[in-house]
Amino acid sequence: MVDKNNNFQDSVLEVLSFYEEMNWERIVMDFEEEFLKENPELNKEVLENILTNLSKKKLIQMRKNAKGEKHYKRLFPRKSFWRKLREFLKI
Repeated sequence: MVDKNNNFQDSVLEVLSFYEEMNWERIVMDFEEEFLKENPELNKEVLENILTNLSKKKLIQMRKNAKGEKHYKRLFPRKSFWRKLREFLKI
C-alpha cells in the first residue's frame, strides 16, 4: 500500500502545475487514461488524502476560493541557505 501511495503522490505531483491552481476534478481529468485504468481504487477520498499529505510536506499549496472549493498548486522546491551560498561563491 505504501508503494501504491508513493506512486499516486508522484503522479499527482506530475499533474499539478507550478503556475495555475487546479481543483481535484481538474487533477483527475489531467491524469493519463492508462493510469486511471490501472488504478481503479483511486477515488476522491484517496486523492484528498494524498493532497493533504503533500500539503503537509509543503510540496503543494492549498487555497479555498470564494465558493469554498479547494484549489491546489505545486510549489517550487526551496533552496537551502548552504546551496544559495555555494551558488553565490560558485563552489
